[in-house]
Amino acid sequence: MSNKRIRTRWNPSEVTPEINKGISMTIPDDHLTVRQLLDKHTRGEAINQHIYDQDAYFNTEIPVIQDLTDLEDYSASLKQRHEELEKTIEHSKQNADKKAPTVPPVENTTEGVS
Repeated sequence: MSNKRIRTRWNPSEVTPEINKGISMTIPDDHLTVRQLLDKHTRGEAINQHIYDQDAYFNTEIPVIQDLTDLEDYSASLKQRHEELEKTIEHSKQNADKKAPTVPPVENTTEGVS
């Protein structure tokens, strides 16, 4: 009879667990209770989140759509905003191309080298 083991949750595999050696991002005394979180959420107050970049979420408001006309209005405003962002991106690309450093021509320095 071979010495095979059946792996269950009570006898996990022999793999060594990963040890976190990075810097801790924990901020001391930066916590809220569940009650405080719910109170802030229901009042619409911002919950301080130091880890996440606020610009990554663009701070867009959530629309209240009650009928099809609201949906059409919201769709039109999104299309307009999209066009404005495309123009802004194109404008910044053009400005970046204009501000790109120009490299002066290199003189031939191999003359007279033997």
